[in-house]
Amino acid sequence: MIVIGIVGPPAGGKSTVAKQLMGLGAAWIDADAIAHQVLQQPEVQRHLVAHFGPRVMAGQDVDRKWLAGQVFGADPTSLEQLRWLEATIHPPTLLLLQKQLIEAADRRAPAALLDVPLLFESGCDLLCDFIWCLDTPLEKRRQWVQKRGWSAEELQKREQRQLPLVEKKRRSTHVIANDGDVGTLAETVQRLWTEVTRPANRPQSLQSDSPQRETSERPRVSGGDPHCNGPLPSA
Repeated sequence: MIVIGIVGPPAGGKSTVAKQLMGLGAAWIDADAIAHQVLQQPEVQRHLVAHFGPRVMAGQDVDRKWLAGQVFGADPTSLEQLRWLEATIHPPTLLLLQKQLIEAADRRAPAALLDVPLLFESGCDLLCDFIWCLDTPLEKRRQWVQKRGWSAEELQKREQRQLPLVEKKRRSTHVIANDGDVGTLAETVQRLWTEVTRPANRPQSLQSDSPQRETSERPRVSGGDPHCNGPLPSA
């Protein structure tokens, strides 16, 4: 099974690509979705309430919109709060992420798509055989974030807390120019899928007793820890 990492700027179209790859047979391992599951865990919620106070909860659920305001807001302590949040949810998120990778390999999926917002920063790029970077124009992304209810300022803050796009492109194996329509993007993704899933490009399957591949098997190795133990998703 090959592992494809996907990166790009916030609101760059990663979910669109992920859904297409799912249709082609890939297992989509979405770190944000996993992190949302982690936020439902009672122990994690207790840590959040102890740190942020009861306002972080909305009934039985974490108020993710309020929490995002704390870690992406204008307050000078927001970056510190973001780092605390990442450190809190990272360990259980990583365990579930690795479990999903192993399950995908066990059911012989042709590929797994590793969708981690901070792929390089966390070191999770070392789990990938290929890394695709979406290069999406700012104006197009601004249109998309309006549908999400983000402001232009929030988009800018989220982007500032990630690696610059130029660095993501440099450290990726493929760069996808997402400056056309959805059909053009789909054609590009189909072409790349055909390329990377050729038998000659398929590494040894991920074994259930070894969730990380040896570095020598990966065509692309960037900085970070092979155990993917840096920050993962953000709220």
